Amino acid sequence: MENIGDTLKQTRLEKNITLEEVEKNTRIRKLYLEAIENENWHVIPGTVYLRGFLRSYVKYLGLDEKEFLTGLSKVITPQNETAALPEKIELPGRPKQKSAVFLGIIAIIILFASQYVYKHYFNSPISDVNLPPQESRINNTEVIPENPDGVNQPSESEAVQEENKLLLIDFNVKVLQNKCWMEIKSEGKLLYEGTMRKGEEKSFTDLTNISFRLGNAGDTEVYINQELLLDLGKSGEVVYKEYSVVNNKLEEILE
Repeated sequence: MENIGDTLKQTRLEKNITLEEVEKNTRIRKLYLEAIENENWHVIPGTVYLRGFLRSYVKYLGLDEKEFLTGLSKVITPQNETAALPEKIELPGRPKQKSAVFLGIIAIIILFASQYVYKHYFNSPISDVNLPPQESRINNTEVIPENPDGVNQPSESEAVQEENKLLLIDFNVKVLQNKCWMEIKSEGKLLYEGTMRKGEEKSFTDLTNISFRLGNAGDTEVYINQELLLDLGKSGEVVYKEYSVVNNKLEEILE
């Protein structure tokens, strides 16, 4: 069949149909309809689309589809075929190669950094260092062991502090049997006065002076700074004692 385009156009005009109407009813763009009527096959993207558009147009006009498709096969050549689209489209300006190079550099840096950390912190042998038996040196400063004999030794400053420590009096009295009246004072101030029974006791701490009078000295025990005062007296005997701190030493004040 010859003059495919002219035949279609003539038929359309005879039926008083516009291209706009064909476009609306066949959903084929007017651009392609004009290309078919003018036989500008290269405008249509590919033989598949061309055959499909032609079939729809011919069918819409009520003509023989097979006759037109056969005639189309005779007038188009492989050169009319639109080049196949590439399977992979590279977007312009896409920095694929640069990204790959950058990631490769980062990976190499991480690898070397990991090897460095492992070598210097996890796999470094500890060298044996022979130190002198009684001393070692740190930053060229001689360090003397604090406890060479395994016994905690007080430092010189601690010894001075201990020597200069203010002595105070801790006083404790306890009734062993029966009962005992007593009077206890410090620096003239009355701390206790009364009768204590068997098993009762009194304690006073951090004093610089202590004086006490016992009405039954033989049945009591008296401790000054955790030391027992011996030979206080006999049962029923009244005893008076006074102690003071003089020159940081405990002394008994005699009447």
